Amino acid sequence: MYSIITDSSFETSFQNNKETNSSNIQTNSQESEQDYIRIFRDIGIPIITLLAGIISAKYIVGSWQKTKEISDIRKAILENYNNSFKNYITLMDTFVAKLVMEFAKLTDNKPANKTALSELLPWGFTFNDLHYYSKKFHKYLKDDNLKDFKKKVYKKNEIEKKFKSLGDVNKESYIDFEYEKLNVFKNNNETIFKEDFFQTRNKLMGFIANLSQYYEDSTHLSGEFSAMWEYMRACYILVNKILDSENEQKFIESVNEYNISAEFLFDIMINYERKLIDRKINLTHSKFVNRIKKILSNTANNEEPAGNKD
Repeated sequence: MYSIITDSSFETSFQNNKETNSSNIQTNSQESEQDYIRIFRDIGIPIITLLAGIISAKYIVGSWQKTKEISDIRKAILENYNNSFKNYITLMDTFVAKLVMEFAKLTDNKPANKTALSELLPWGFTFNDLHYYSKKFHKYLKDDNLKDFKKKVYKKNEIEKKFKSLGDVNKESYIDFEYEKLNVFKNNNETIFKEDFFQTRNKLMGFIANLSQYYEDSTHLSGEFSAMWEYMRACYILVNKILDSENEQKFIESVNEYNISAEFLFDIMINYERKLIDRKINLTHSKFVNRIKKILSNTANNEEPAGNKD
């Protein structure tokens, strides 16, 4: 006997099937989503971590290489600065100091009409400021205690006494000029001094080229250096003027004139060195300059000689 399917029972059955299918679809969707999560956790995260590590490592290595390259360039520039400028100043100061010491009388009773040795030595060799530094030295130490070989700490008053007593011992030393001694010194040292002074001229060109190649504000740095160079050359003339002194008065006047000028020369030298250390070096600027030079060089090489043109 056939059972009669009513509209109501059919609708109920259809609704149940619909709910069952919907439940199955939702279950399958959740399972698929969990599968994706597992795949991402097992494969995706390690890949992302690896890529992040590679990118970070590449950035760190690149940054380190750039820092090292800039450091090496700055070191080379400062070395060029020493060879092309600072060595000139050291050479002149040392020469004048040796000359002054030729006339030194190391005594304990300086005549009233004689110039003290400490007052005539160049800035880099004078000991005229011992009393000044007697009160300053312990401040420079700050919290670092100065100890002797027995680990005993020097007290403030002991340090001051060391400086002052040494200054008192040498304050009677003076200059006793002799024209004959000047000529002997001149004959033995002038030629060597001048040869040493002029033989490093070629290093100047390399230093100026470095300024243009690596520093962004190379125009200002080059201009300042040109002024420094000219001032230094004028100081060199003063050194030669000392060698041509005819008497003690002219000798002392010329040495004092040089010392005053050389002190300023030391100041501008140190100030400029700080700029070379602090100013920004731009590798991109350097590459741009090199590229322009290469283009200009290639253009010049590719040009036809004037005689070959139609």
